Amino acid sequence: MLIRGYANYDKLASREAFWVMGKYLFGSTEMSLDEKDELFLHCHKKLLALLHEKTEDALEFYNNAAVLNSLYRYICEHRAQKGEFCFPARRKVAFYPGTFVP
Repeated sequence: MLIRGYANYDKLASREAFWVMGKYLFGSTEMSLDEKDELFLHCHKKLLALLHEKTEDALEFYNNAAVLNSLYRYICEHRAQKGEFCFPARRKVAFYPGTFVP
């Protein structure tokens, strides 16, 4: 739900969703590293794609910096305790143009 909020066209909703994701999920002291790992494995591609697409003003720059700091700390903690990330192998996708008949 937070990824959907971060992808929202409304800047305030997007900023708040990203802040909550960084502060209360990846920056949480109450969640275990395994729980954070599960969340990260589900959203890392979408986060990377959305970060690249977003334009930012001064407020969003500082908000993004704070959130990315929490995310960076999580990644460093994971690498220190468990080593490199183990992402699932890519699934092959087939695309057959012109085969969709509604």
